[in-house]
Amino acid sequence: MKKCYKFIEVNSTFKNVIIGLLFIVLFNTFLLPILPKILWNSQVSIDEILDLKFSYSFKESYKLFDDLGFVGRKAYLKSALFIDNTYAVVYSLTYAIIIFMLLKNNKLLKYKALVILPIFIGLFDFFENFSIASMLYNYPLQMKNTAFCSSIFTSLKWSFAALVFLIVLINILILLKNKIKQK
Repeated sequence: MKKCYKFIEVNSTFKNVIIGLLFIVLFNTFLLPILPKILWNSQVSIDEILDLKFSYSFKESYKLFDDLGFVGRKAYLKSALFIDNTYAVVYSLTYAIIIFMLLKNNKLLKYKALVILPIFIGLFDFFENFSIASMLYNYPLQMKNTAFCSSIFTSLKWSFAALVFLIVLINILILLKNKIKQK
């Protein structure tokens, strides 16, 4: 944990935050909305993608896989392993750096353990992606336990994301309060 914290501390620069946020915005604004059309050549709605739901059932998982067809399943597999895992690394590190910088500016480094929370989002995203990839790779074999675990990882990912959002928001409010006090 100390090595992870030190890595985040050393890389906590405004430049890295801007680069990370640009990547996140570009991914969410441009790539995510067109991903189903580009990768899957399918009429599957972005709302049906497992990664974007809070939770899902075994039946929902395999209905999506059926709807994707052979080409769509192969593309989803590659997307889960390569695109989404890369995205998870970028957003996890970006949010960890943001939290570190906010804690430092607010003189709250005694709460530095909070910096690790975005890393958990990324880890749960990895577990989710590898679970989805395993189901896709083994399709048409239906893996109920893997689907169940995948949904749990997805729910944990989104729960930690909400927690990180609250931490960032609270720290921004503290920073603004301190700036107003100084004037």
